[in-house]
Amino acid sequence: MIHKYLSEEKGIWKIFGEDPNCDFGGSHHTPLLETVIGTYKNVVEYAQSLAGWTTWGGGGHIEKIPDNLVDVDGLFSTEAKQLKKEKDALINRLTEIDSELEQLKRG
Repeated sequence: MIHKYLSEEKGIWKIFGEDPNCDFGGSHHTPLLETVIGTYKNVVEYAQSLAGWTTWGGGGHIEKIPDNLVDVDGLFSTEAKQLKKEKDALINRLTEIDSELEQLKRG
């Protein structure tokens, strides 16, 4: 197995099993076996113990989930809705102020 991550790299990892279809003429599929948290070296060892990691000899693969995930639940919280309402009110007030300033410039 070729490692593209550092052994002590921590993260959330998707472990994919080996493609069970070793007939190169058909469609291919690497099943998601598990999603885990830990250091890469331990994830590799754990992955090798999973059923489906190896089906014909080569083994599956592991992908790190990016660290910049967005918590969309926070976007729909009561606090977020209130902040959006306040922001919209401020934007409306700024538009009114700009209009009033334009009128003052014209006399």
